[in-house]
Amino acid sequence: VPQINCDVRAGKIINPEFIVKCPAGCQDPRYHVYGTDVYASYSSVCGAAVHSGVLDNSGGKILVRKVAGQSGYKGSYSNGVQSLSLPRWRESFVVSEGKPQKGVTYPSSLTYSSSKSPAAKAGKCPRVISFKSSDFVNRQYCVLGDRIKISNLTGQAPLT
Repeated sequence: VPQINCDVRAGKIINPEFIVKCPAGCQDPRYHVYGTDVYASYSSVCGAAVHSGVLDNSGGKILVRKVAGQSGYKGSYSNGVQSLSLPRWRESFVVSEGKPQKGVTYPSSLTYSSSKSPAAKAGKCPRVISFKSSDFVNRQYCVLGDRIKISNLTGQAPLT
């Protein structure tokens, strides 16, 4: 079973369903959690497991299953973790006890999405969305994974 750190967000893991082992100490508020019962993929996987009551602060194994994005996520205080509210997000996940289901093969290692593509590292924007805003200024979004950079349309968007 792969071990992850408290700061690993579900959206960084490509696998749709997996079992992981969380360390102790993920109740810490610096590991952000968004939602209640169904969590935005921007959340700490292990922080969400503590919030949901599947784990306590001593860590352990959990089963994570990706589900569709929600139109909103409601924050709440549970099991020593304050989760935050979030409007819509593109992907969600649910956590349960780390017991394998019959007939399901779980990955022995996880596949992570890279935060920066080779184009992004070179300072180029791999995906640009342009539009004319209400003040008639050309704007563009530079989309890099789960980060967006907004700038005036002047060639490539600067990356931050």
